[in-house]
Amino acid sequence: MKEKLIKLLDSNDTDGIHKFIDRYLNSNSDEFFKLLDKSGIINDEKIYDSLIESMPMSYLFHKYNSNPEQTVNYIVNEYLDDIKEINGRYILELDNREDLSLFFKNDGGRDMGSKELAEKLLGEDEDWWEPFYDTFQDVYDEVVEVLTPENLKLLAEKINDELSGSKVEPETSLLEDIATDQGHPDYVELSVDLLLNTIFEDKESTKYILNREAVDTSSELYSLYHNAYNTAYVDEKWEQVSNELKSILSIDNIGEWQTKTVKGYDGKERMINNYFIDVTNIVDESIREILNDKYVDDYRNEFEYYGTFKSFIEYLISEDMIEGGSISIPYYDYPDQDKVDEYVNDLFADYI
Repeated sequence: MKEKLIKLLDSNDTDGIHKFIDRYLNSNSDEFFKLLDKSGIINDEKIYDSLIESMPMSYLFHKYNSNPEQTVNYIVNEYLDDIKEINGRYILELDNREDLSLFFKNDGGRDMGSKELAEKLLGEDEDWWEPFYDTFQDVYDEVVEVLTPENLKLLAEKINDELSGSKVEPETSLLEDIATDQGHPDYVELSVDLLLNTIFEDKESTKYILNREAVDTSSELYSLYHNAYNTAYVDEKWEQVSNELKSILSIDNIGEWQTKTVKGYDGKERMINNYFIDVTNIVDESIREILNDKYVDDYRNEFEYYGTFKSFIEYLISEDMIEGGSISIPYYDYPDQDKVDEYVNDLFADYI
C-alpha cells in the first residue's frame, strides 16, 4: 500500500488523489491523512507537491503535528521570503526600525493606538516625535528651582553676560531694595554673585528678569524645558515598547541595523541599511496557530497568499490569533516629573 500511495503522490495527479479518496475512503480526507501517517509517509523528509497543490493547509497541519521542525523550515524557506535562517535562528529583515510596529495591536479609536505609537517611537532621529507642544508654564518653578548648583551658576553667568552694561528697572520690591542699596534707586546693576545669592532666592524678581529683561536666555530655557519634557515622556514609552517587543518575541534585545553592499541596475555598488530581529519563537507559534485554526481550510495556501512574514503576522494579530503588543496610553498622559527635572539638568549645557 505504501508504494502505491507514494506512486500516486509522485504522479502529481491531484485529480487522481481526490478520486482515490472518494473511491476508497468515502470522500474523507482525514482518513486519507491517517492512512499516510500509518504508512510513514507523513513523517518522511519529502514534501509532496501534489498535496501542497490540492490540500495545502490540511497537509501542512498533519505534517506539522508529525514533524514540526521540518514543517516550519519548509514554510519559512518556501513562502516567507523576508526571513533568513542564520545559525539555527529565524531572522526577520525589515526596511526600517519603525516596521517593528507590526507586532503591535491597531487598537486606536479616535486616540492614538499602540501600533501608531510604537511606529512613532521606533522612528529614527530625523523623524523625532514630540508629543507635547505647550509644556512650559512657569520658568521659576519648572527650571530655576530644579537646577543643580553648577547649572544655577551657569544660568547666572548667562544672564549677566546678556544684560552686561544694562540698567535693570527695579520692578519688584526686592529689586527696589537692591537699587537703593547700590545708590541708584532707578536701576539695578547685576552681577553673578547678586543673581546667585539674592535674586534667584526670590521668584518674582527672577521671573521679571527672565521674562522682561533677559529674553534671549528665557527663550533658551523654554526650548530646554520643552525638549526635557518630551524626552522624558518618549524615553518612558520607548521602555514600554522595548519591553513589550522582548516579551512578544521572547528575546533579550530588539534587533540591530546591518549594512550591506548591493549592485544597482546600472551595475554600480551602493550601501543599504536594513534592520534585523530574531523572530524564531513567534515563527513557530504563528504557524501553529493558523494550522490549528478551525476556520482555515484548503481554499488557499495561507502562507503562499501572504508571501512575507510581515504580512502574515500582521494578519494574525489583526484577527486576534496572535496576541499583539499593547501600550497603555491614559487620556491625560504626562511624563514622570522627576525624569523631566533630570533632563533639564542633563541638557542644560546644550542650551545655556
